[in-house]
Amino acid sequence: MVSSTPTTANSTVNDILEATKKIEAMINQLADNQASIQDSLNNFTATAREGMLEITATIANQTCDIADVREKQNEFNRTSAMALRNMEVSLTGLPGMLHHQNRLKNVAPQTFHLSNDKVCWPVEGIMGHIANDNLTKIIGEPFMIGGYRARLTLKFDRSEADMEICAYFSLRPGPNDDDLDWPFIIPLKMVLVHPQDSRKEKRRMIDPVGSRYPEIFVRPSEEVDHGEGGCIVKRSEVDEYVSEGALLLCAELVRDRENYNTQLMEAVLETVGVRLADLLGAS
Repeated sequence: MVSSTPTTANSTVNDILEATKKIEAMINQLADNQASIQDSLNNFTATAREGMLEITATIANQTCDIADVREKQNEFNRTSAMALRNMEVSLTGLPGMLHHQNRLKNVAPQTFHLSNDKVCWPVEGIMGHIANDNLTKIIGEPFMIGGYRARLTLKFDRSEADMEICAYFSLRPGPNDDDLDWPFIIPLKMVLVHPQDSRKEKRRMIDPVGSRYPEIFVRPSEEVDHGEGGCIVKRSEVDEYVSEGALLLCAELVRDRENYNTQLMEAVLETVGVRLADLLGAS
């Protein structure tokens, strides 16, 4: 039997302690490495998250930009289509302008021109229509005005001793209706043009906002054809407004409400003056 000496035993214990320290150091190193790896992973995750958020924000901004471009393109397409339709309307009215060119020379340019907001309707053969006791109205062809589709109508009120010739404005279903504002609220005026003197024009003002018949200005349908208007000239006055057998009736949008109010007051004063003159003449 061989017995170990104290020196040998101490050496063995020291070796074990040394090995334990090395293992502990390795474990600590592994822990440090794991912590470093975890920190790197956390940093990578945070950076990746920020990058994804930036990419998402960029995509969202680009999507908004694309939507804006698409909306502007659609608006451009709508405006172009409307301009083309208005041009077609103007070209359609050109023969009428040429037919009435002699008359137009005597009328101030601002009282008759085809534009986006103003149209003119030559009512041909008016004296024959007036003489026809069975005729109650003349319906004009639909036209485009300010992007809206509309129509003018002349009605004959034969119940009066001095027959009244009344003008009415009505909205009709049109190709732009989906893109327009409803109800229709733009003030307008109807003008019976005098062949020689623009100061003698007859005006009828219409304010959709203050109308007693607001249903006239909602989005129209084919089934409904109501108009707003009233007497624009009497039979005893109409002769001087006839040129080459026709009356010239214009409709114009008055987008400036202050301007509309001024013209409305002028029209009211003219009407009052005419009625006073009638009363004085009768007395």
